[in-house]
Amino acid sequence: MALYLDVKAAHPDALVFFQMDDFYKLFFDDAVDAAQELNITLSKRGHHMGEDVPMSGAPVQTADDYLRTLIDKGHGVAICDQTEDPVQARNWLSSIRTT
Repeated sequence: MALYLDVKAAHPDALVFFQMDDFYKLFFDDAVDAAQELNITLSKRGHHMGEDVPMSGAPVQTADDYLRTLIDKGHGVAICDQTEDPVQARNWLSSIRTT
């Protein structure tokens, strides 16, 4: 979440599509806005500062259609692609949790 917040701070006027494995996730107000504009499910993921974190998302394989819709509706978007292998990232996180 810290990395997402850094990316969002650098692009405050854009809806941030943050890749996590096979999905682009949106959080907080971006999630609410995207869910409304795209008619997709709004859920929640964890807590931040004692509040539920709204979350929505789209599969990476079909994200172009969602992005095009948002851009056509006047939204700016920022795409944050995952550059590391998801399995390696999970293994790295697991090793941190156990040490």
